[in-house]
Amino acid sequence: ALNEFIDINSALAVIESCEEDAIVNKSNPNITYLKSLRLKQRFTFVQANYENELKALDLLKVCDSTVFLVSAATGDDFIDKGGEKFLNLALSQGIPTPLIALMDLESIAPKKRTQLKNDVQKLLNNHFPEEKLMTLDKASDGLNMLRRIGGQKRNTIHNKENRAHLYAEKAEYNEGTLKVTGYLRSIPFNVNGLVYVPELGTFQISQIDTAIDPMSDESSTQVLAVANPSLQMTLDSENVPDEMDAEQAFPSQAEIEQSMLENKEKKLIKRIPKGMSDYQACWIP
Repeated sequence: ALNEFIDINSALAVIESCEEDAIVNKSNPNITYLKSLRLKQRFTFVQANYENELKALDLLKVCDSTVFLVSAATGDDFIDKGGEKFLNLALSQGIPTPLIALMDLESIAPKKRTQLKNDVQKLLNNHFPEEKLMTLDKASDGLNMLRRIGGQKRNTIHNKENRAHLYAEKAEYNEGTLKVTGYLRSIPFNVNGLVYVPELGTFQISQIDTAIDPMSDESSTQVLAVANPSLQMTLDSENVPDEMDAEQAFPSQAEIEQSMLENKEKKLIKRIPKGMSDYQACWIP
């Protein structure tokens, strides 16, 4: 949502009700799974709040599409200061395939709707000149959004595609081991590599298991990979210098005398032109 007065749950309610036979499941309050039998596709919606900027930016690294919500009920302030700030941050990092949806258009008089949509489109053209504004008020709007998300060409963000990402939908801490469950995105995980947990740091991986799919009837898991201690990457991120590594023994007195003897300066005889000063003669080899 690009304005603090927009309710994300009302937008999700429109999407969830767009198909009578759709299967909807919520693993936690922020995650909504939707299986569309008509489109034969599955979707996962994760709510983001721009007030927690770092978390919202991290979410952009794991998603395929980004739905920005604006509302006709907020007057002319379609994008407030917080929304404008987050848009600039997100554009700097990279936004996965954006969609812009206008809500509450039904609350505006029919004669003013076209002009209002044009005003919103003009405002959004500053950030997304190629994106066409969608509406999200009726069930048909929700179905159109699912079609758009499921069929659009996704843009490539290189800093996102160069490493694996996982959004923690479930986390357990047991006997010194953190178990994190979620969908793996981008490239595969290397079980012998390292994983970075925001606000906690970098850690080694013990093993990778399959998880129970929230949209299926399967109830069993299996181990996919177990770390090999001899191949695991170290947690040492900085080189620790060896203070004795560059040590040099002092030369003995005999070595010093021998060096002085070899480098003893010999008296040189120079031929200089008549009338040249001693200072000028110093420049003649």
